[in-house]
Amino acid sequence: MYRFSKGGLTLFILYESAAGVLLLSWEFFLRGFMLFGLEKRFGKTTVLIQLIPFVGFILGIISLRTRSFIPGLILHIVLLLSLDICIVYT
Repeated sequence: MYRFSKGGLTLFILYESAAGVLLLSWEFFLRGFMLFGLEKRFGKTTVLIQLIPFVGFILGIISLRTRSFIPGLILHIVLLLSLDICIVYT
């Protein structure tokens, strides 16, 4: 899909915005819904449970400590944006 974003700055921004929505959804589901939703029942073991669909042990710990899924979201956005910039401009 990155070829779509080579069509100019506007298309690149649209592509990155769509990818950001995907990452927001993913982080909300794994950390916001699974991690925080299951924490009362399973305690710290919840980190391992949310790890099952996606290996995110460290992000799970960070989310529990900060009480937010935002750090994981920011990390994913920065990684995706850097990767896409490298792909588009090489």
